[in-house]
This record gives sequence, structure tokens and C-alpha cells, in this order.
Amino acid sequence: MATENSPTTNSQIETENLDDFLFHSIDFAYRKKKLLITIGVIFVLAFIIWFLAYKYLEYQEDSRNNQLYQVEKIIFDQKLVPAERDQAALKAIKSFVAENRGSKQANIALFHEAKIYFHQSELDLAATSYQKILSNLDRNSSFYVIASIYLANVLKDQKKPDQAIEVLNAAKTENMYDVILMELAETYHSINDKPSAKKTLENLIADFPSSNYTQRAKEMLSQY
Repeated sequence: MATENSPTTNSQIETENLDDFLFHSIDFAYRKKKLLITIGVIFVLAFIIWFLAYKYLEYQEDSRNNQLYQVEKIIFDQKLVPAERDQAALKAIKSFVAENRGSKQANIALFHEAKIYFHQSELDLAATSYQKILSNLDRNSSFYVIASIYLANVLKDQKKPDQAIEVLNAAKTENMYDVILMELAETYHSINDKPSAKKTLENLIADFPSSNYTQRAKEMLSQY
């Protein structure tokens, strides 16, 4: 049975330490309450600002999507004759791109613009539209590769194979690399550069045996 002279137990020490900690914590909070309230207000305001900014960006994104939808309604409006439709579409696209420059929606609009110019045989204007897209994109994006391929095809139609090859080489990343190799091989083939075409096809077959383009590459390679 414990007496007045019994040594202090570990449990008692822990209780006393906890009480002491709580006392000092409460005392600190009381003495620094203005500072703590200020910090709390700052955190709340920061959260409110972040939330409002997020909602505003979300609103802008939705607004751009809706505007692009209206532009695409004109582009695909079958009630208009082609010439009138293209003219109205180009006007709408230029206005949209000017207001939303650099956005992903603007790049999609420029893609539509390039296709319209291409169908009108305005190859210089089509190439310019594709170049604008590339200037806005990260080289590692799939859209960059797709735009590069379209631009390269326009350049080939303009009898500018060297520029087409330059564009395709600039689009070489890990993203859709087999597609770029196939496009390069076909471009080399079109200008009768057999050594470059053969080497590119061999690289495609060796590096991408499961690619959708491997069979086509083997067929082309058999010609050499």
C-alpha cells in the first residue's frame, strides 16, 4: 500500500507533464490570440481566393468550349453552300482565335481553319495555320505530332519535301514516334531517297514490332 513517502510513479509523471503541456499551450494561445486569429483569417482568405480563382478559370474554360461549339456549328452547317459556309466559318474562327489566343480551344479552331484552307487549295494559308498551332504547343503533346504531320503533308503538296522532313524530325519525341517514322519513310520514298527510306523503315520495324505501321513498313521495305 502506497504511503506519503512512496516514490512518484511513471503514470503520475506522465500526467503531470501532460497537465504542464496543456497549461502552457493554453497560456500561449491566450497571450498570442491576436496573432493566431490573424493567421487563421489569412488562411481562410487564401482559401477563398484560391476557390474563387479556380471557379473563374473553370467558368472561362466552359465559356471557351461553348464559343468553340458555336464556331463548329457554322463549320459543319450543311444548310449553307460550301463557299458561304467556309467564308462564315473563317470569319468566326478568326474572331474566336483573336479573343482566346493560346488556349487549347484556339488551337482546335486553327486546326479547322487549316483544313478549310487546304480544301480551298490555299496551301500557303493552310501551312501558316498549322505553324501557328505548333508555336502554341508543347512538343511532347499528341496534338503537336498530329499538327506536324498535317503540316508536312501540306509542304509535300507544295513540292517542299525538305521542309516536310525538317518538320517531321522536329516532332520526334517518345510520343507517337512510330507514326513520325512512317511519315518520314514515306516522304523519303516520295523523293526517291532510298537509303534514308530503308534505314527509317528498318528502325520502325526494329523499335516498334507491335506498331500498327509495322506491316506497312515491311511491305515498303520489300521494295528495296
